[in-house]
Amino acid sequence: MKREVIGLSVIVLISLLSCNLYANDYKEHAKTVRDAVWNWDIDAFKSYTVPEEYTNESAVILAHHQQIEATSKNRFRMNILLAGDVNRELYYTNIDRIMIKLNDKKALNEYSELSFKEEAKSMGYFRSNKFKTVVGARIIKPDGTILEVNVDEDAVAITEGKKDKEAFKKIAIKGLETGDILDYFYSEEMELETLNIPPQTFTFFSSYPVLSYSIDCVLGKKLTVEYRSINGAPDFEQSIDEDGNTILRASQNNLKKVDDITETRWLLAYRSLPIIRLMILNNSSKLVYKSRNARKSGVYKDVDYEEILKDKKSGFAGWANNMLWMRDIYKKVNSAIENYKLKNTNPSTDELALYIYDALRFYWPNNSNYPYQKFFLALEETLKENGIECRICFVTNRYGARKNEVVRADDLVIFAAANHGNQLFFFPNGYKYAGEIPPVYEGEIASAISVTKYAPSSPEGIKGVTSEIEIPVSSSNDNKRTVKSEIVFAEQDPLELKISRTVVSSGEMKDDYLEPLALFEDWDKAMRKRLLIETDFWQDTENDKSSRKYIDQYKTYFEDQRKEQEELVEAEFKSYHSTNSGKLISYSVKSIGTTIEEPNFELEMEYTIDGLVKKAGNNLILDAGKLIGSQWIPTEKERVREWDAYLTAILIEHEISIEIPAHYTVESVENLNKEIDNEYGTFTSSVTIEENKLKITTTKAYKKNFIPKDDWSILLNMIDATNDFYSQSIMLTYTE
Repeated sequence: MKREVIGLSVIVLISLLSCNLYANDYKEHAKTVRDAVWNWDIDAFKSYTVPEEYTNESAVILAHHQQIEATSKNRFRMNILLAGDVNRELYYTNIDRIMIKLNDKKALNEYSELSFKEEAKSMGYFRSNKFKTVVGARIIKPDGTILEVNVDEDAVAITEGKKDKEAFKKIAIKGLETGDILDYFYSEEMELETLNIPPQTFTFFSSYPVLSYSIDCVLGKKLTVEYRSINGAPDFEQSIDEDGNTILRASQNNLKKVDDITETRWLLAYRSLPIIRLMILNNSSKLVYKSRNARKSGVYKDVDYEEILKDKKSGFAGWANNMLWMRDIYKKVNSAIENYKLKNTNPSTDELALYIYDALRFYWPNNSNYPYQKFFLALEETLKENGIECRICFVTNRYGARKNEVVRADDLVIFAAANHGNQLFFFPNGYKYAGEIPPVYEGEIASAISVTKYAPSSPEGIKGVTSEIEIPVSSSNDNKRTVKSEIVFAEQDPLELKISRTVVSSGEMKDDYLEPLALFEDWDKAMRKRLLIETDFWQDTENDKSSRKYIDQYKTYFEDQRKEQEELVEAEFKSYHSTNSGKLISYSVKSIGTTIEEPNFELEMEYTIDGLVKKAGNNLILDAGKLIGSQWIPTEKERVREWDAYLTAILIEHEISIEIPAHYTVESVENLNKEIDNEYGTFTSSVTIEENKLKITTTKAYKKNFIPKDDWSILLNMIDATNDFYSQSIMLTYTE
């Protein structure tokens, strides 16, 4: 079953039950939890009636409730090194219960099974964090009969790895039928010594209608609680119980129905949909990491951006304490810089900054021991040592919280600005080139600081001169794809086309190709050329005693990657033409766009396909419009927009040359000429016939990266014109 993630809280402990949650008998504990949950006195779970207006829905969530409890207590620990200490542990439970009416087979299939992990343990420095999950499920038949699912007996272990270690458990809901109500819950429990509770996100929307949604939080008085309600979500009602615990309650009926947001084009949840974000922090514990700026116990609503920024700065400054382990990397980078200066006398500061970034990312190890924080500390230091002005910057992500709605330090991303903000350097993102700005940060306002001192022991974390930088917004011409296609009809079978296609992509338009098709081997060659390194990968590997023994493994890996790349190229042209037929003849990745000298991804391929040509007597019908590749055709639901659209301005150009086979003529091609140009989009196409070739050129552009919902129909005019072209065919008439 695909679990309905309406509250994204995870993992947890049940403090509301007076029992030992980590007793040896898991089944006994699970039974206690289930008995407690099934006896909740919540009216919404007592009504099985679906309102008439929802009878045609695939499913209806009759009730959804989350019961969260977090309390802490002092615990005395003895161990050899510490001799004895007192620490404040955190006990946390999130019970997420949903009662859903299944009206059709689609919903039945979606909810036919549940998956969970019973128990886990995370060890730390003589400390442990324990995790436990209990699942309960029961079926409510149309006549009111309640059948409880025997989870403990019927769940099966799913294993993975060579040792068949249990990864999780899965249970099929036996006896569940269309028309039934499934009442189920996850009780996710946690006993923590060194970790905070994961951030909580409560979303007041669902892919199915929700009649009732409620949240109850019981939070210990020693905890620090921070939250923010955004985009019209209800606020928490606050109170204090007799034990001094903070009570937070929120509820709403008839939640807004939103189709799967992962499939809703250009919809950003944090910027459009009603959400409450909640942080439960054990700041009173000495073993849980916190910034020097961390708030003390209490409830804080809408913590100011500057406070969250201080948290981020404090955390970043903590990484500056020890950079000695960077010596080997510095040595390689500085050697490369010296070599560059010898071969390029008097480079500009812009050129030198780009080279320094490239050298650092080339020598930066790809493992968790070398985090991004250290990368920017090393970049800043190296830039300054070479006389280049540099600032450390913090910015929000367009797909995350707005700047004035941040909740936690991780809402902010670190990057560096060099040469008075003329160059922005983000953490190496795949194989993009130095200074390339990921579109997810476009238009955001970054907080920058010219660092004079890192002070992790102070609330500010970093001392220096502060400023702001607005991330530039790219134009459609910055994110461009040019496609040139040479097409001939196969001599042996005119229903088959032979296509030679060249694709050149820049900016955001590279991403469709970079992840599947860019190989480390090609990146390594391009970077060595860029950095003026005379040795190749194999020479360096052979000369390094620690890596020499892995040469055979590297060769096998590179060979496997090449084979997979070929398969992915074949998948690309089949997806491009929306067909399962075809054969790849040849291909070549000319550039992966990873250096400033070669910034574009370039791919050449040759293949055959069928399905675009049909016979009409002796004549041929060619689906010419489909030669520009598959297009988005909005559904009726997609034509009505309820939210603003966040996208990237892009430009796609096609130059198509079709060789007209002997004894055929082409007439009446006027229907391929289109032109529409408005505030948000452009689509133009033109066709000419020169000797024996039919030439089609098209231009399609999304002009802006933001479209207000009220202007959605304006963009659709361009989309409709594109799809009208896409549907066009031409007749090739046999003349002999």
